Amino acid sequence: MNKLLPVLLVSAIGWTSCTKEKTAVPLTQKEIKKQVDSIMSAKSKSIIESANRDLQLRLKIEVKGRADSLVRMHAKPDTTVKTPKI
Repeated sequence: MNKLLPVLLVSAIGWTSCTKEKTAVPLTQKEIKKQVDSIMSAKSKSIIESANRDLQLRLKIEVKGRADSLVRMHAKPDTTVKTPKI
């Protein structure tokens, strides 16, 4: 019995490995379009969310500098005469 078990096991593994796999049925154009649309929908949502996060971060950083620049550009020049201290 001890010698029969390995032989049965090897033959069972060999028999199952020789069975023909079912060939995959090719997808129709409609099914391909559906899969592509679902993948693109998920990807575009993540891209939009990433772009919005980046925009909010850049707004915090860049708006202050631009506002300061505009204020300095449109500020009236100081016409008072400053006398140097001696």
